[in-house]
Amino acid sequence: MGNDIQEAILVESDEYLESEAPPLSDEEKEQPEEEIEWEDVAPAEEKIEPEPEAKEEGMPGETTKVRPPTTPKLSPGQLKLGVIGVIILIILSATGIYLLGSDDSDVVVNVPELRKGDEARYTVTGNLDIRDAGNDPIADEITSGSIDLKGSSMNVKVVGIETVTDGFYHDYPALKTNTFNTWKIAGWVQTESYQKVDIDGTIHLSNDAYRNGETILLSDIEATTNIDASDSMGLYTKSINSEDDLRTYSSVSGNLQGRIDTIIHQKDLKKGMNGEFTEGEVKYHWEVIGNEKVYDTDCVVMEFKVIEPLPEHLAYQSLKLSLSNKHPFPVKTELKLTTTKQGRITLKYTMTMNRFNRGKVALDIPSDTINGTSPYLEKETMELYPPTGSRENTSIGLEIEIAHERAVDESSGLQDYLNSHEDAYLVQGIYNETDGPHWNFTYSYPDATDGYVVLVTESEVDDKGEMPLSEAGAWLEVPSPAPDTVLTWAGAEQVLKHDDEVKDNTFIGEGIRFDECNLRVRTRLYQPSVDLVSMFASAPRVDYGYVLVKKDYEFAAGVDANTGQLLFVYTHSGDSRF
Repeated sequence: MGNDIQEAILVESDEYLESEAPPLSDEEKEQPEEEIEWEDVAPAEEKIEPEPEAKEEGMPGETTKVRPPTTPKLSPGQLKLGVIGVIILIILSATGIYLLGSDDSDVVVNVPELRKGDEARYTVTGNLDIRDAGNDPIADEITSGSIDLKGSSMNVKVVGIETVTDGFYHDYPALKTNTFNTWKIAGWVQTESYQKVDIDGTIHLSNDAYRNGETILLSDIEATTNIDASDSMGLYTKSINSEDDLRTYSSVSGNLQGRIDTIIHQKDLKKGMNGEFTEGEVKYHWEVIGNEKVYDTDCVVMEFKVIEPLPEHLAYQSLKLSLSNKHPFPVKTELKLTTTKQGRITLKYTMTMNRFNRGKVALDIPSDTINGTSPYLEKETMELYPPTGSRENTSIGLEIEIAHERAVDESSGLQDYLNSHEDAYLVQGIYNETDGPHWNFTYSYPDATDGYVVLVTESEVDDKGEMPLSEAGAWLEVPSPAPDTVLTWAGAEQVLKHDDEVKDNTFIGEGIRFDECNLRVRTRLYQPSVDLVSMFASAPRVDYGYVLVKKDYEFAAGVDANTGQLLFVYTHSGDSRF
């Protein structure tokens, strides 16, 4: 799970999106501004103090800039997260299961529709337990550990309808919601470098999500991490202080959160109701399995399960929500996940509402037909590798076609490998111009664990030979079959440079700064996410994609090679590792 999740978060971009707030309706104009009237859901002794609220970005009727948050530390170095980064990612991207009790009484629930101003506050508790990762340590560091979330909180609020730009550079009206998490982390991890490291600190994470129909067009995330780490002997101490921004666009594996929201807001939810649906490549089953009281509130318990395909190495998985007649959000959410990919990792996460305010203004939630076509799409037939594309639109000095032909002509080992595996193709290609233009190619085939690696420069071919894919390129998985057509390298550049933040960070004029960046094509490109629901089955990913990465790993952006969609933009500052 570790390296896969690390990949998932290595990308992000920052761009200012013009957003014009819609004019107020007559009904809204008649609504006077009122102070929030909190309903106390939890007993007084269980209430938590609210987090300071962020300032409004604009008043109704004004044009506002919708800027992605600046903070989640999603990491790092050559797809290797630091210890803290891994902890955060595991917590953020874990698959969910909500475990709630039930009784024999019959309860029928009609979850109320969302209104502008709906706001809920939750108490959050949880534990992350890591065992037996010694032979395959997470992020090459963590072998075991136990991290608690005590005294943590979350606030969720319906902001209203705003205009947002999606990953295809089209504008849509969207329902904006904001969640603000304060995670207080305390516990320990055992690393390869130190026997035991105690950690204690806080992570603040804000996520603005924009939904049209069932599609989450954009999640705009900011995270701030402040954690102190020390070994038990006092020989090692360090403070981890970082800020991260992440923009991630509509989920490539479907829009599970939007689909769940639609299901829970249907009428007359009662025990025994069930159904199935498919999102992306995953088929789900949902069922109202029982009833329970959360404090004094009658709730039905709805469970979601993956029917097929069950994510690899997932030992336990289920998602349960407690829903009531009084609240548009779940009253209680309980999560438990066990995965056995790298050791045994178990995450327990409980979120219980303690205060609630009902909004005053009804919403007409937009539901448009989404145009999934990029205006910068330049696709060509793929034969072993993605073509360079229009030369006038690319800054690559050594074309991929030329480099591949030289690799085959000058490497008899690669010739033999490709002849032996007719379904082999380029599963990773990394290009940069340090010490001159050069390519690092990895060829492999579906279900393989090894690949053939060749380094091609302007003057020579360096035959590296066969090696495990995990050594060749960060836990590559090889989809079957190879894509028929893909976005060209030149097309990917056009998608990337259209985003102002990407261009400011990685381009000089119209060309990529290859002295500071590398551009790579790769299979199974994971898309970063901090939404537990969207990660329910597995991390969203594309079969074939492009990543532009600064060599300091403080900036990255990704593009879907199949659709031409901008997938994410990520920036990081501060510490990333112990």
